Amino acid sequence: MLAVETRALVKSFRGPFAKNRTDVLRGIDLAVPAGTAFGLIGPNGAGKTTFIKTLLGICHPTAGTVRLFGRSPEAPAIRARIGYLPERLDLPASWTPTQYLRSVGRLKGLTGLDGEMAQQLERVGMTSEARRRTGSFSKGMRQRVGLAQRCWVRLTCSFSTSRPTASTPSAESRSGKYSGPSWDEAQPCFSTRTCSLRPSEFVTE
Repeated sequence: MLAVETRALVKSFRGPFAKNRTDVLRGIDLAVPAGTAFGLIGPNGAGKTTFIKTLLGICHPTAGTVRLFGRSPEAPAIRARIGYLPERLDLPASWTPTQYLRSVGRLKGLTGLDGEMAQQLERVGMTSEARRRTGSFSKGMRQRVGLAQRCWVRLTCSFSTSRPTASTPSAESRSGKYSGPSWDEAQPCFSTRTCSLRPSEFVTE
C-alpha cells in the first residue's frame, strides 16, 4: 500500500496582480510505500514545506491529486492517523505537556492515553517537565513535546518540518539547556511509524 501518492501536483501562489503567479510545486509525481522513512532534500525556498502542507490538507493543490493511504488528506479518518511537527510549535502557555498530549489524543479519537503519554515524554527527555506549564519552555522544549505527539504509537503517518539537532539529552541536562529533539530521540519515531517524511536542505541528514 502507498502511504503517500501525488500525481502531477502543482501549487501556485498569485501575487497582488492576477498576471503574477509563482509556481512552487511543478508537476510532482511521488509514491511513498507504507513502512518508509522518506526525506525531501532541497535548498531553502524549494517548496519542501509547501509540499508537506499540501499533504496535510493545509494548502490546496492548484492542480493534480494528493492521496494518503488511498484517500484525501482532508478525510477525518486520515487526519486522525497523521502526526505533524511544525518548525515553530505554539503550545497553550497555561497547559502542561500532559494536558497538551491528552488533548491531541482526544481530538484523534485515541483512548487509554496515560501510559502512552508517559512513554513518549520519557523518550524525548521530558518526564521531569510533564506537569510544568509550557509557557516557561524554550523553543527546544516545545519541539520535544511536539515530537512526543507526533510519535503516537497508533498513528500511521508522520510528517515534520522541524530539524532535529545533534545534541543529546545527557549533554543538555548537564548544561541546563534544551535544544531541539536530537537524532537519538527522533530515530525511534522514524523507525516505528508506518510512514515518516521530513525535509532538509542538507544531504548529510
